Amino acid sequence: MMKKLFALLLAACLGLALFACGKSGQAGLLPGMYTGTGTGHGGPIEVRLTVDGAGRIAGVEIFSESETPGYAAQALELLPKGIVEQQSLELDAVAGATLSSQGVLAAAANAVAQAGGDPKDYGFVAAADENRDIVITGLPGGALRVTNEQLRGGYEITELDAVSINSKGVEKNVHAKGVLLEMVLQKQGASLRDFDAATATASDGYAITIPSGVLHSRDILIAFETDGEAITPRFVVPGERAMYWVKLLSEIALEGQAQEAPVTQEVSLNELIERLQGQAQDYKVHDADCRALPLALLLREIGAEPAAFVTVKSADGLTKTEKYDTFAAQLLVFEGTPDAPLYTGPDLPSGMRVKNVVSFQIGGILVKAD
Repeated sequence: MMKKLFALLLAACLGLALFACGKSGQAGLLPGMYTGTGTGHGGPIEVRLTVDGAGRIAGVEIFSESETPGYAAQALELLPKGIVEQQSLELDAVAGATLSSQGVLAAAANAVAQAGGDPKDYGFVAAADENRDIVITGLPGGALRVTNEQLRGGYEITELDAVSINSKGVEKNVHAKGVLLEMVLQKQGASLRDFDAATATASDGYAITIPSGVLHSRDILIAFETDGEAITPRFVVPGERAMYWVKLLSEIALEGQAQEAPVTQEVSLNELIERLQGQAQDYKVHDADCRALPLALLLREIGAEPAAFVTVKSADGLTKTEKYDTFAAQLLVFEGTPDAPLYTGPDLPSGMRVKNVVSFQIGGILVKAD
């Protein structure tokens, strides 16, 4: 009887000990204040992590960051609170701000390591370690799912140097390692030249349609390493703007047609806005009070029929091919910002927005700024 009682007491003590360690089994951290660094959407993110006398995370404060205002606001506000409340780095990324979320968590993980802890004990998984599959649709034989393991070991590896150019014209040299999309398709008996467009979608919602001109003339690399560091799969497209360099790549939808139709009708954008001003709505752009019109309203006004794609052009020469449903769900900001006319929307990732729009074409209708 005494032996059984002793065994029960021992089991109870062990259970309490395991509970005290937390759900991830983390050990106590060294009391103090630590600064950790991670990489977000806009660059380095620094956090200041405070550990109390009991070895628990008492506070997480964003020390410095260069994320897009508004776009990453929730990630910067909610994740530090969540880390303290849950004593864990195993938190979901904020929708629409995946890269910013990963940057905050990586910075906190870096600080945890400085405090003598193992970030993995707190549930931290580095972005490059996440097992992300890429689904390719539109192939004659049906959808193809490419796993991380297949990407790194099932195809010929290609290394190349490329220059990325962002929307402000800033250039960045990148050495990338990965697999050419053409090589993946050839294993399925297909080629990029069999298709007129490819829509690349990221796990954070970012999406862009690559037109035939780029699809047929560029080496499109699915990179899993840049500048010697492992990354989640992304597109690297030498000679093209960074908007085509889709990060957190999750889906590639091969399309049959994305060419512009011949122009049969030309509409003045300025006159169109003037006619519809009474139905405009207030909209904030970087805390500035602006006026905007739903693009669905503009499309109805010109009698546009739903089409596969809409082609948007900006004053700096950018041409962007957008899916009709995505385009119709957004706004055109026409007043209150130097970026007007601005193609944008509250749920549209910043990289998908187009500033200083000079025209957009749907079917044979060309809407053109004066």
